[in-house]
Amino acid sequence: MLDRRDVRTISARAALLASLAGVASCGGLSAGDYAVYRVALEASEQAPGCFPGDRPILAEEYDATTFRDGQTLLLYLPTDDEAVLDTGGLVLKGSTKDDPYTFEGRSEDIEFPFRDMVTDADQDGISDDVDLFVDADKDGDDDTDTTSDRVVDTDGDKRDDRDELEDPFVDADNDGDEDRFREIVGGTRMISTLRVHITLRVDGATVSGDVTRTTEETCDGDLCPPHVDAPCVDVQRFRGVEVDDPDLGFGVGAQPAR
Repeated sequence: MLDRRDVRTISARAALLASLAGVASCGGLSAGDYAVYRVALEASEQAPGCFPGDRPILAEEYDATTFRDGQTLLLYLPTDDEAVLDTGGLVLKGSTKDDPYTFEGRSEDIEFPFRDMVTDADQDGISDDVDLFVDADKDGDDDTDTTSDRVVDTDGDKRDDRDELEDPFVDADNDGDEDRFREIVGGTRMISTLRVHITLRVDGATVSGDVTRTTEETCDGDLCPPHVDAPCVDVQRFRGVEVDDPDLGFGVGAQPAR
């Protein structure tokens, strides 16, 4: 049987092993912990897709600098499995199981370049100029045939909606918008995508890593341009140290990693 001294010895060894296991994990942090790093970012390395026509500007190919941009990074763990990196302008999620830490984020902005405001009295998405049957008052008669449909009065103001001089404003649903007009949006979409990937290597009180930003413009539809530039891949490396008493300037006015 184990005496009390053996039990104490085993308990102490177990505590030591648990402590070492925590230090050996990514950054030695656990749920509820955080670390603040001050880093210096090197100059960006940009792929040809970052320039108009996929061709770097000749003068920029010869540019060089030894200056670095300063950045404060806040690493914290909401849970034992989730790591979060706050750059002061962007917040990215990662996993504590990654060694080194990796963080990723993505945004997508969609624009419809081909749109027009047209007359669409029955709001069926078809311009009245080409609509074979217009029936704004839903009486079963074609509004464009004044013989069969003598009056169209969707807002009940005793004035014919088809005559803009007689009824200058039609608003049957009382939303403040003119009912006779509608914005027709074409099927062609321009999609702007931003992907950010950050690798963070923690080694005691020092940290290093890289930021990769990929921006891409794509087009979907029949009216897309024949050529779309290649994705812009921008890589920026950094090195820094852990800060014991940080002055966290996150929020309004803080700048994201560039």
